[in-house]
Amino acid sequence: MTDRCPADTALAREIDATRRGFVVTAGLAVAVLPWAASRSTAANAKAGAAGSGADPRRSNTGLVKLLAALDGAAAPWWFTGTLYGVPPGRSPVPMVVCEGCEVYFARRLPNGDYLLRGNTLTFFRDVATRRWLDVFDNPLTGRRSEVRANVLESGADSGFLYPADGSGSYFVGSMGKTGQLNFKPPPPDANQPRGELRWEESGDQVFATTSRSIATPAQPWLELSTNFVPAGAFFDPGVAAAPAHGTVSYLSPWLKWMAMDEVPGHLLWHCGASKLKSLDDLPPEYRRRAEQAGLAQTLAGPRA
Repeated sequence: MTDRCPADTALAREIDATRRGFVVTAGLAVAVLPWAASRSTAANAKAGAAGSGADPRRSNTGLVKLLAALDGAAAPWWFTGTLYGVPPGRSPVPMVVCEGCEVYFARRLPNGDYLLRGNTLTFFRDVATRRWLDVFDNPLTGRRSEVRANVLESGADSGFLYPADGSGSYFVGSMGKTGQLNFKPPPPDANQPRGELRWEESGDQVFATTSRSIATPAQPWLELSTNFVPAGAFFDPGVAAAPAHGTVSYLSPWLKWMAMDEVPGHLLWHCGASKLKSLDDLPPEYRRRAEQAGLAQTLAGPRA
């Protein structure tokens, strides 16, 4: 835990200004939202996007505004799910439930590429009781350890680069703050793996499947997500930020606080996620946890 600074208090006041309920859409059900497009609107937007830089087949703007916002505005995502321990030759074991917020900021570079930076703050709950965890009894090792929040922060020059020509995104810059993840900086000459975007249309919706990874000595590291977004918002070049919700699966090494460096295996995170209009939409219990831990400033986004 860290001491709360004045910026934390200011942010706490800001995000406490408006309290309203937050409902996660279950399964593939799509919420009825004011920006959902009709079929004709989606078709017109798609036709207008064709042959322009907004066509996701020829640029990355569709993906950037799905994940973040083309105008650089903050784009918070709330997520929750289960972390499974995956030891070699054994069935996966539920370890903890995670709940967190990832805030993205996109910046358009002079050559038309986009740099996507972000901060993430994740807390952990007990699998059975769903209570916040301060200590953890490890089902794989029998050890008891102190639970730490996972705080990830982009470095000043780091993030995922989304090229203007629509080719796969890749990681650039320093690792920044890697929190409880056992990542090391990749060698300077490392070939960064390219991400992917595959998307399909279903009526008025697009479901976009993306991947991204980083070349580091600590493996595995892979993030796979499928997000659902109104087709009109996805294709329309006049829309800077598209609403979305979906699922994400994430492979990572053991968390540091688990004290499992010598144990073979890795973690599989599987979560549901929803893009929020603002930090006001975060669940109150999560907001209080961030404030009490003195970590709310993380949600303000990457440092300049």
